[in-house]
Amino acid sequence: MLRLLSKFFRIKTKELEAKLFPTPDCSFGGLAEIEAKLFGDNSAELKLSLKHSGVRDGSNLEFYSSGVNLGSAECKGGYAKIYKKVDGLNSKISLGSKAELRIDGKVLYTGEFRPD
Repeated sequence: MLRLLSKFFRIKTKELEAKLFPTPDCSFGGLAEIEAKLFGDNSAELKLSLKHSGVRDGSNLEFYSSGVNLGSAECKGGYAKIYKKVDGLNSKISLGSKAELRIDGKVLYTGEFRPD
């Protein structure tokens, strides 16, 4: 019954977070993060960010979960942050799923989704 109601009303079902750490190929340092609030109507609210990095200004950052692009942001002063509401991604964001940050198409930060 709760599952049925959560499809009709915007009930939050999970909060997950992925802390993304630099890969061995990454020389920029810093920390990236994806915070996801998942709702019963199959929508999600995402906060995608990069902080304390040496990434060049103007670089295009792409955030991924399970191979699906969640969004992109432009780096300014070593920081980037976007908030996004999306539909239909709940199946791609789950406990233990892989998260990535790509810069110019190359995976430079990785992590896993954990409970927030």
